[in-house]
Amino acid sequence: EYRELYQALKHKREVCENATDGPGCGQAECAFQDQNLECDALQANFEQEACALTRNYSCTKYTNCLVQTTQLCEVTMASAREAETGFKAEWRSVCRIECLIDALRSGGDLNAEINQCQAKTHSTEPVHLSYPTHGAAADVGNASASQPTCNEADYAWRDPAANEQFSIYWYNILPAGATAETCASACCGQSDFQPSYPPGVSCPWTGEDSGDAGG
Repeated sequence: EYRELYQALKHKREVCENATDGPGCGQAECAFQDQNLECDALQANFEQEACALTRNYSCTKYTNCLVQTTQLCEVTMASAREAETGFKAEWRSVCRIECLIDALRSGGDLNAEINQCQAKTHSTEPVHLSYPTHGAAADVGNASASQPTCNEADYAWRDPAANEQFSIYWYNILPAGATAETCASACCGQSDFQPSYPPGVSCPWTGEDSGDAGG
């Protein structure tokens, strides 16, 4: 469709360029400019659709990644807490056994030392697990905590380098006489882009030639 429009535009441009100051030049120029506006409108529609797709894809990908990672984190942390309870019980048991062994080897008052072992409190600090204390991971399992959200406006080709890559990829095949607009979408900052006539062009056609090719 774009190539067909370009051929029509090229023909109208050639008609205007081959004309002098005679009748019909202004009409040909405006016909060319109108065709150019139609091409710009097609570009704007294409870029807006591409922009929306890029933002939606980026946010969908982000959200899916966040959900999957959060679920994995919840399972991992629940398993770790359950295991930690067992580690602490095992650690206290080992410490009591070591205490009793020492009591048997000491050669002192066995009953007294056994009573001391039974009354002794053993720290489980060596088997304490460390959990996240800040960031999204710290909020896992906390229903009241706010979850990170995706702002679609943040996902765009706003920087000049990215916009240039987009233009090269999609518009590099366009003929020299039908170059694309630099930006025609919200993703590169032109949320209010409207195709318009170039400065100094008296169009649309009013039915009268002004005496030159510019209308």
